[in-house]
Amino acid sequence: MAQHSKNEEVTKVTVIGGYLGSGKTTLINHLLRNADGRRLAVLVNEFGELPIDGDLIEAIEGEVINVVGGCICCSYGDDLVTGLLDIGTVEPRVDHILIEASGVALPGSVAETVQILDGFSLNGVVVMADAETLLHLAEDSYLSDTIARQFTDADIVILNKVDLVADNSRAATLRWLEKQYPDARIIETSGANLPPAIVFGIPQDSDRRLSDGSVSHASLFSSIAMELEIVTDVERFAEALTSPALGLIRVKGFVKTADGAVKALQTVGRRWELYNFNKDVPCQIVCIGTNPHWDPEALRRVISQHSLPAAWSLEAWLSQRSDSQSHLRGNCLANVFV
Repeated sequence: MAQHSKNEEVTKVTVIGGYLGSGKTTLINHLLRNADGRRLAVLVNEFGELPIDGDLIEAIEGEVINVVGGCICCSYGDDLVTGLLDIGTVEPRVDHILIEASGVALPGSVAETVQILDGFSLNGVVVMADAETLLHLAEDSYLSDTIARQFTDADIVILNKVDLVADNSRAATLRWLEKQYPDARIIETSGANLPPAIVFGIPQDSDRRLSDGSVSHASLFSSIAMELEIVTDVERFAEALTSPALGLIRVKGFVKTADGAVKALQTVGRRWELYNFNKDVPCQIVCIGTNPHWDPEALRRVISQHSLPAAWSLEAWLSQRSDSQSHLRGNCLANVFV
């Protein structure tokens, strides 16, 4: 996966791919309904069947759909570069761009286009999969290559519609995904329902929680915040946080280098990025993982190897975890912010 260090914050772009019927449009509507103040721009290849739920639409003006909350949806046709550049001129400026790739498109190719443009930063590649049909598509002589290539550059794979399959079929599909794409973080959903922070990343403000209040989100995802005094090598630290052994989906925060500089850090799957941050902010990171997969002990080792802790909130959390694992899975921690 692409890894880079940059000097200034730019507009984040998330690419959402997946074969026809996997739930891309459902996910985008879910994100629009839960934008939480973010001004989103959605770019689709072509409108075709209206991609936005009717109750979210305020007006349609040519190739632009105005959505509640100041969000917009545009069609880019065959010219993604022009579509992105046009969005970049919109005032007020959008906070985040979602690109819905067509059902037969390769999300990795779309992501490569984003990465060559100034003013935009690839936030991640999310690929949707239909739990009912994925294994059948992967064995189809005409479609298998397309399916395989769609997942190749995925940072996050959302296995959707898991409520529609038997437990043994669900387990078989998960095993196949984990074997074929060991670097991707796999999340199971029904109706593409997941915490928006999984797709957008973690906002800066500390008064937002991972869970939207639903028991399902709190039981599937855990997150933790911790303060760090100094990170000895920020690039090695960022790369270490992307190790599949940790089971983390996303990390975001601010770290201080040995010379006192503050860097903004974000990871998604195996992708990481760093950029200079000149504001006075607390140096802390927030980590999100899925309860069955992430390893807090391994996370502690990585942090101890690369940094000097200022306030080790993980110690108390690990103690709490050993006392009652079931309690942890049902409740998000008080000091977690998303």
